[in-house]
Amino acid sequence: MTGRDTTEFRFSTFTSHEAYKVYQDFLTEALTLMTTCEGTLEGIAKYLNISKHMVELSEHTLLDYLDDNGKDVIEVDDDPVVVFADFSGTQISKNTGMIMSKVGDNVPYKVCPTMNYMTAWNFVKGLKERLETDDDTPVVFVTDGGTAWLDPIQSLFPDAVHIRQFHSKNTRGIIYVHLRHAERTFLLERVVDAIPANTELSVISKDSL
Repeated sequence: MTGRDTTEFRFSTFTSHEAYKVYQDFLTEALTLMTTCEGTLEGIAKYLNISKHMVELSEHTLLDYLDDNGKDVIEVDDDPVVVFADFSGTQISKNTGMIMSKVGDNVPYKVCPTMNYMTAWNFVKGLKERLETDDDTPVVFVTDGGTAWLDPIQSLFPDAVHIRQFHSKNTRGIIYVHLRHAERTFLLERVVDAIPANTELSVISKDSL
């Protein structure tokens, strides 16, 4: 540990309870900054006033944990089943981006270096295999605007409603809704900052995407 100017943080052995608590606090802070702010390794180390080694340690600790968890069956009783999914890159390493999602009370995830067609397909395929719900329960996906999500969701969840939210500066506030009705595929567009009650969406394309 570096940069601490108080004896409150000092300890004589790394096996003490106090030592583990200090490590835990810094690992949590570093991981939070990685997954929410996309900070660089040097930036996070400087911000937390710790060594780069501690930031790298938090990264590898997360990867070790993810390798052993997150593969259980997902049981959801909600109607409809809503899947929130997004990709988070860390800029720390090319191997530590991840797809995070929320399905009911479950948090499925997948470690992948970047967001593309294959990583999206593998994630949605894994979700399809793990998700247990009634056959007639509607499924709604809420993702960012990336086109990588389109084919996997339409292929593996053909009847799902897919809501894409755009975040880049020139498209911010635009929402696309992909859905099927009467064996036809529709794409609806809405420009909003927040979704008001009783919103009517306009059809801009249909039949095929």
